[in-house]
Amino acid sequence: SVQSSGNAMIDRDAALLVASKHLEAMTSSAPSSVNAILASFTDNESAVINESGRTLQNAPAWVVTFTNVTLTTQGNGGTVLADSTMVIDAYSGELLEVISYGV
Repeated sequence: SVQSSGNAMIDRDAALLVASKHLEAMTSSAPSSVNAILASFTDNESAVINESGRTLQNAPAWVVTFTNVTLTTQGNGGTVLADSTMVIDAYSGELLEVISYGV
């Protein structure tokens, strides 16, 4: 379970708002569904966020997944149907990571 550090966490609606704003910058398509869960997030591949030096080891975060969005592919400018998952810091509301993958 996610442990509280005594600071107030943002709620699900606030996390959805942050993630939705980032999604709008990536696509004009609407997702077929949206899911948000509060989790302890660890990224073993990029465990440190460059700007802040903060580690992503058991970080309390909202993990918001948008299903079936149309994203522009890098390189050829084509599009792909994808799911896009955004990891939002549960305390600051900062976007920590975006993971998109074709479906």
